Amino acid sequence: MNKLFSTLLLFTFFITIISAQNEVPTQTIKGYVLDKDTRQPLIGATVYVSNLEPTLGTTTEVDGSFRLENVPIGRRDIVGEYLGYNPYFTEGIILNSAKELELNIELLESISVATDSVATVFAQQKTNRPQNEMSTVSSRSFSVEEAQKYPGSIADPSRMALGFAGVQMGKDNNNDIIIRSNSSLGISWRLEGVEIMNPNHFARQGSSGGGISAFSGSVLSNSDFSTAAFAPEYGNAIAGVFDMKFRKGNRDKREYTVKAGLLGLDFATEGPIQKGRSSYLFNYRYSTLGILNAFGLHVVDARTTNNFQDLSFHFYFPSKDNKSIFTVWGIGGLSTEVKEPEMEKTWTLFEEQTAYNFYSNMATVGITYSRILKNNSYIKTIASYSVSRISAERDSVDVNLISSRIESENYLNGRYDITSFYNKKINAKVNIKTGLSFKTIFYDLNRNYFSFSTRENIEDIEWNGHSFQTQYYFQTRYRPTEKFTITTGIYAMAFSFNTSLSLEPRIGMKYQFNKYASLTFAAGLHSQPVPMGTYLIYQTDEFGNYFLPHQNLKLLKANHVVLGYNHSFRNNIHLNVELYHQYLYNVPIIDDGKSTFWMLNELKGYGKHLDNVLLTSEGKGRNIGMDITFEKYLSNNLFFLITGSLYKSTYTIDNIGTYSTRYDGRYSSSFMMGKEFTLKKNNALTFSFRNLYNGGLRYTPGDPIASAAIRNLVEDNNRPFSEQMKDYWRIDVQLAYRKDKPKYAWSLILDTQNIVNYDNQREVIYDYNINDFIFKKQSGFVPVVSFQVDF
Repeated sequence: MNKLFSTLLLFTFFITIISAQNEVPTQTIKGYVLDKDTRQPLIGATVYVSNLEPTLGTTTEVDGSFRLENVPIGRRDIVGEYLGYNPYFTEGIILNSAKELELNIELLESISVATDSVATVFAQQKTNRPQNEMSTVSSRSFSVEEAQKYPGSIADPSRMALGFAGVQMGKDNNNDIIIRSNSSLGISWRLEGVEIMNPNHFARQGSSGGGISAFSGSVLSNSDFSTAAFAPEYGNAIAGVFDMKFRKGNRDKREYTVKAGLLGLDFATEGPIQKGRSSYLFNYRYSTLGILNAFGLHVVDARTTNNFQDLSFHFYFPSKDNKSIFTVWGIGGLSTEVKEPEMEKTWTLFEEQTAYNFYSNMATVGITYSRILKNNSYIKTIASYSVSRISAERDSVDVNLISSRIESENYLNGRYDITSFYNKKINAKVNIKTGLSFKTIFYDLNRNYFSFSTRENIEDIEWNGHSFQTQYYFQTRYRPTEKFTITTGIYAMAFSFNTSLSLEPRIGMKYQFNKYASLTFAAGLHSQPVPMGTYLIYQTDEFGNYFLPHQNLKLLKANHVVLGYNHSFRNNIHLNVELYHQYLYNVPIIDDGKSTFWMLNELKGYGKHLDNVLLTSEGKGRNIGMDITFEKYLSNNLFFLITGSLYKSTYTIDNIGTYSTRYDGRYSSSFMMGKEFTLKKNNALTFSFRNLYNGGLRYTPGDPIASAAIRNLVEDNNRPFSEQMKDYWRIDVQLAYRKDKPKYAWSLILDTQNIVNYDNQREVIYDYNINDFIFKKQSGFVPVVSFQVDF
């Protein structure tokens, strides 16, 4: 508790030394109003700030641009309207004194101009509707502010998503998330319209997560998060999709952000290349978690040191008529982790006498060209390069501290990608979009490990080469009436490595009963290859020749069905209930008539050390459940998000049995609330908290005899995931103070995780001194203080 009181005292000290400022600064709101389907500018559209007296507004120019100057800073409600189009509404967006606010307002053409229809859509615009209009269910947009204001998120999109229904964290020190009981392997990350490699620091092979995101809030725009029944354009995912977007830099003036905190230093700059036309945006972050370790606050444990750095950039070049746009963008990250053995030699666990050296690097760069055409259509083409390198070495030491290598892994994965799509608005009722992607996938993978069962060193992956993947989709949105929307389409994929093909139909529907209530439904087939390293595990025949026994593993597949009900209440309160069913098949299992191995139970890697056993695509799984979201969007300086899930997750191996999966916790919940207090006209203090309470993850109990023989955990595979850890409970709290001066703005944030320091169970391990199994703990109380200046 001394650490907590010291942190709060430091936070209070910074607040109390603030000098008074009576002048109310103003700022500029600018941007464009566009047709959402054609990207054409809407001339003469009205844009105004609705929560000012008198109302401040303007109309758009011939290029669709607008500019509102001398707007008082604070939280502002902005409305965009155009005759024959559904209005746009955003509430409570922060306008600070240091940065101009740029909005791209996209309006959807109305089918009817009836008053009730407009009111219906107006109510819908207050929700976090996905940016992608083809996403009918289980999708929502999120803003940078959400990622920053959700307690315990430390501006990480994955950690932010813990507040959403159906989403859980696997381990506190990783940002892998579990979506509707699915392995994080099934999550696809996209940036600027293309798939990218895992964009997380300390990324783990065969996973979509890591330690912390390489994305910086300084460069992100509103993005989408989908948890099931994805739109046809989303492929290579069976669990979820993060569709991330970069924003463009300010084209009129240079702006800067400097951020310092316990996680390190962050610097961002943006401004015009050619004033009024092109722009740049750049962010660099250097961090060392060793700062936290020095204060006795260990995100991982006392023997582990970490550091990372990343950069992001976006260059924006429009043509003189704004019909063509050329962008260059990218993100890159470096991270290292070193774990030393316990030097006191008071070892009770095998893990304490091991040393670990790990690094993961990633980079993605891309070039995008888009062109608005004359016939209510536009095209966009993206060329990108994405690469990831992961290296891990683990040694064990004896009582004389002499080490011996027990594991060595080096994985290089990457892809070249050319993606192009064409979007056409037939009329107000019909819009079509079709796209094609060509990928060259390259890899250079090596794995060596010590087999405790055979007592020998084994190399089972040593391969490099390349393969090709082609993806195509066609999707359409049809609105026969203002109240009824149908989205249909098909996704197709061909994978050259083993000539796999997949054809995946998808459909979504939404019916708006009135301006408050709607019913949604979606269904579709989804697929993805297994991790490349699993295909490349080799064996030798009786003549010593290498062969790949898993080369012909089938694509992982999942059928999703979702039925939802939405209801909007007054005061920006919204209820969403979804029932879902997911049937998974083609999951790799060990085909020996007795093993209960199911690949999607693995937390990382390319499949556990298989010791010359064979995998086949015969495993099945089923996830069924209900997600409930009760949410108040920020208004009157208050927001809350209450979510709950009831579910069951099982897997089946024919002729052996049906079992709970690792993620079958049966229930999860989150209660988050925040209140903003306006202290003076240009000061604000926000307090928010998040309470997470979930059923514990499942685990396979250990075999005491086999574990004692090798002094390390050996699972009893006759009882797969038959035991459950205790319920997971965590309270996160955030305090944020914001101050606006005429020329700059600053904020001070204290973001704490597990403020009550509750001991959650992380994993079961074997203590060979007592010949028993114990639980390793999750992270305890972790405070992260940051100070940010915008100027």
